[in-house]
Amino acid sequence: MQNRSFTLIELIVVVSILFILTAITVPNFRFFQKESDLNNSAEVIINTLRLAQNKTLASEGASRWGVYFSTSTFPHQYTLFRGGDYFSRAIPSDEIHYLPKTVEIYEINLNNGGSEIVFERLVGLTDQ
Repeated sequence: MQNRSFTLIELIVVVSILFILTAITVPNFRFFQKESDLNNSAEVIINTLRLAQNKTLASEGASRWGVYFSTSTFPHQYTLFRGGDYFSRAIPSDEIHYLPKTVEIYEINLNNGGSEIVFERLVGLTDQ
């Protein structure tokens, strides 16, 4: 009678192979997650900028609308606001959006050197 079972060495080899495969795939999964978070955040920021532009063109609240980017909080955030600039805005109209912890705003490079984009009424353009 022949005994058909696995030896301890065979089990160790199989477990070792599984461990190596897991060690290879986990970092790749983390990279994919970070890339996905970045792409999704970029899309949401673009949509928020378009929303601010559309609200300005529609003269919603008879005011200009803009987006302010804050790097002083963690996680970083940006705010859709109503007003001529962020500091004189109508605070009850604020819509705050937080970035995922894996995404950060490194540098904001706007023409005016600020951290906000405000759209002009009637034309929907911006100086930034």
